Amino acid sequence: MRGAAPARGRCAPRRNLAGERLACLIVPLSRMRGVVRLPFAVLFSEDALGGSLSGATDRALFTLSLPRLPADAHEAGFLLESPKSESWPCTETLGAMAWGYLGFEGRPNGRRILASWVNRVAIEIETYDEDRQPWQVAATFGPRFNLWYANWLEWVSICTGSPSAIDRGMAIQTQADLVAEHSGSQELTGWVSGATVRTYDSDFAATRAVAEAAARRASRPEPPPLEWRVLNSARVLRDNRRAVIDAATAAEVALAHALWTRLGEMPDDAIEATIRSANGLVGLLKLVEQIDGVAKPRWPQVRDRIAKPRNSCVHRGIEPTREEVHRAIEEARALLEIYSPLPEITATQAPESIQPQFP
Repeated sequence: MRGAAPARGRCAPRRNLAGERLACLIVPLSRMRGVVRLPFAVLFSEDALGGSLSGATDRALFTLSLPRLPADAHEAGFLLESPKSESWPCTETLGAMAWGYLGFEGRPNGRRILASWVNRVAIEIETYDEDRQPWQVAATFGPRFNLWYANWLEWVSICTGSPSAIDRGMAIQTQADLVAEHSGSQELTGWVSGATVRTYDSDFAATRAVAEAAARRASRPEPPPLEWRVLNSARVLRDNRRAVIDAATAAEVALAHALWTRLGEMPDDAIEATIRSANGLVGLLKLVEQIDGVAKPRWPQVRDRIAKPRNSCVHRGIEPTREEVHRAIEEARALLEIYSPLPEITATQAPESIQPQFP
């Protein structure tokens, strides 16, 4: 159970601590450039293509560059182009569809660009090598990047409503070919994927704002709130019983946290006892609505759309219909948006500086 939310005060201006920290290192920097092959294609909107994402693991800073639309995208172009105009390492043997392909809608007077599927991204890495060989640096960075990328994917999935690969049991294993600038020479290195993952379709593209916000949170590293992760799982589950149970669980987690923050002046054990005595999802919502003085309570609707189907699944083994699953998920999402809203993501948000953790 999460504790009371800390009070928010005025923050001091943020400094680019990551850059300062790297600049002060007395050990040599190891720089690598190359291409990362994603385990499955990711859908990006037009405004995100050609842009870049900054990230950090505990021992490295990196930049991912997204492929660009072809110059003739509004006429006949179909294949995405390299994000780098200059010669880029590890691209000599890539096939025509290596970077991905764009979506479009044909019209008599041309065509309208839709979201595009991205297969690969260019990567630039900075880390200190501690006298290690490039292959050792890459072997250490690869698994950490996979964790970062899985976190980024989950944020994008929650923000866009796209299916979650993680919830479908897909292993998030990228693959990279790199050229390392090492001791005045260049050395070919990289890391390999540990599993083959199938591609799935999605109608929800990551905009530039969503992709950048997800990169900032993945670099902290900050996973999405538990209730949103559970709700995201409910959205993609094909088992109707599990989906309804997960939707109810997500709502209960959000309401318990909301109650905790409202009773923050009480001793922790008293708050725990209050939550346990609230008698489940409906009881929690009734209590929160009474504290907030809600004029039009929502609990009867939540009882009918989430609690009753959930209890039928758990206690009677009844299989809900897809329509009941959809209603439960939408009702749970409405509760999360009220009592556990995600941070607003806008295109005008200033990027945050990222501080890698060095020993």
